[in-house]
Amino acid sequence: MHFLKQTCDLLASLGSHVSIEDMTDYILRSLDDGYRYVIDGVNTRDNPITFDDLLEKLLIQELSIVAVQQQTPAPLTALKAQVRPNYKNKPRPAQLPAQSNQRPGNHKPILGKCQWCDVRGHVLSQCRTFKQQHPGIPPRPGDSAQVNTATAGPLQTDFLVDSGATHHITNDLANLAIHHSYTGPDSLFMGNGSGLNISHSGTLLINGLSLSNVLCVPSMKQKIISVSQLTKQTNSAVLFMPHSFYVKDLQTGQTTHKGSCIDGLYQWPAPTPAVHNVRKDSPTSWHHKLGHPSSSIFKFIYQHFSLGTNQFQQSDSNSCQISKSLKLPFNESTLISYYPLEIIFSDVWTSPILSIDGLCYYCMFVDHFTRYIWLYPMKCKSDVQIIFPKFKTLVENFHKQQIKILYTDNGGEYIGLRPFLSNHGISHHTTPPHTPEHNGISERRNRHIAEIGLALLHHSGIPLTYWPHAMTTAAYLINRLPTPILKYQSPYF
Repeated sequence: MHFLKQTCDLLASLGSHVSIEDMTDYILRSLDDGYRYVIDGVNTRDNPITFDDLLEKLLIQELSIVAVQQQTPAPLTALKAQVRPNYKNKPRPAQLPAQSNQRPGNHKPILGKCQWCDVRGHVLSQCRTFKQQHPGIPPRPGDSAQVNTATAGPLQTDFLVDSGATHHITNDLANLAIHHSYTGPDSLFMGNGSGLNISHSGTLLINGLSLSNVLCVPSMKQKIISVSQLTKQTNSAVLFMPHSFYVKDLQTGQTTHKGSCIDGLYQWPAPTPAVHNVRKDSPTSWHHKLGHPSSSIFKFIYQHFSLGTNQFQQSDSNSCQISKSLKLPFNESTLISYYPLEIIFSDVWTSPILSIDGLCYYCMFVDHFTRYIWLYPMKCKSDVQIIFPKFKTLVENFHKQQIKILYTDNGGEYIGLRPFLSNHGISHHTTPPHTPEHNGISERRNRHIAEIGLALLHHSGIPLTYWPHAMTTAAYLINRLPTPILKYQSPYF
């Protein structure tokens, strides 16, 4: 049930909730005939039973079964190897099974044996035989040699490898990469008979290993790695030597981890930095190894962790562009103009809002040489065939030049201009299908005009229905603002 509750909590954290009815059905199907009384009682209920109530009923039934069969369940133990004073000929390791947390008015019997008299039903602190034989001596380990104790000594930050522990233990919740509150009834009992509360359970990531079912006990003095859990979860073997220990993979036989024995305690090796003290390599190689991060992140890592020389060079990789971009960067335009009206770019912008004048579009013309903009609001796209002849007459009379090339997309409003363009000797260049990049000058100007126009409307508090006036004003301002394309001269100049 603990495992089921942990699994359901993890599923809930991922957005997939499991109902109490499904959990109850899963538990009941897993029970044998010894729990038939509980199964029948739950099935005859009108309302679904809660998880805690079902757990309590099953625990009571389990105690009854154990009392009949005189069997002790598997204990939940941690560091157990403590040596008491030599009151008897041979010291024995202190182990006590897990016991449910005692609640007021709901005391449950202790199923484990006493560490002193081997009588089931009480612990060392309650042992009358110990108190009679050793009056005045508190029931706790003596002051002689203590081996791998969890209750003595200062707080430790390293993990200790212990073969007598049945679970991994930590006292710092920050060590658990994934964790959830522990709702089970068990406590962690130590060799002196004291119980420690379990606050959380989760997964520990340490030196490339993922260890599950790690218990967080804030009152613990030491952090523990259980040998039995380690070998099962990682399919490995642990070899203990006088001054060190080794963790070997059972399939390959390779040594995956190595630790040392300090003051009689086998300590798990501290995590090594993943980036510090690594071999210096070229920026391109590091960019590949780190998974092609962005330029700013890669520059920070490269300089902060001293992965190479102080002179940072940006890594250029086609893999980044191919994998992270909707489209690859377009080649720079090779068009060159030498005088005004040699190349005219044009595009039609569609407004999502009908203007106060009943206008839905505007037609824009951009001179490639001067980057000057002419903007004409209109009601229909077909109005382009009326506007362009007027525009042609206006600009040609002003510049005393003739339009040589008109560059547009393949919109129907421009296709209808082909007879007029042919009669006046104007070349009509169009973009290939699905490549608006070829008409990039018009596309960028449209966005620039729209951004400034919307900013003017928002700042002045004018409704969006006045967008033709704002867009016309935006084109007027852009023509008079300096631009880096013209070496910070204005198109009007």
